[in-house]
Amino acid sequence: MLVARFVLVALMLVILGAHYFRAAVFPLVGLCLICLVAMWIPRRWTMFPVQLVLGLGTLEWVATAMRGVYERQQDGEPYLRMAIILYSVAALTALAALVPFFGRMGRYYHRPRAAAPDEDAA
Repeated sequence: MLVARFVLVALMLVILGAHYFRAAVFPLVGLCLICLVAMWIPRRWTMFPVQLVLGLGTLEWVATAMRGVYERQQDGEPYLRMAIILYSVAALTALAALVPFFGRMGRYYHRPRAAAPDEDAA
């Protein structure tokens, strides 16, 4: 189950990066790639930027869906399928941002540091 959670977070980062790549926003593509690498470092601080990027990515997906629905309605084209897909991607991105707080993945990032050896004992 831990692997599935890592895969969900990684997949959502890749999809978000592809969205920014298509929009030619290359700094955000780089940020998604950096987060993709950082999520494999088992430190408490590494997951916060990943969660921030995924949280803001959720807002980006919602804004993209709203823009797309508006444009399609104005053109008289069908929009329901596109809205369902984009809102589903937004929901999965939000879920991926919350996943590290729960279960084994939460313990992976929030495990206590090893205690330093006691200097007085020597």
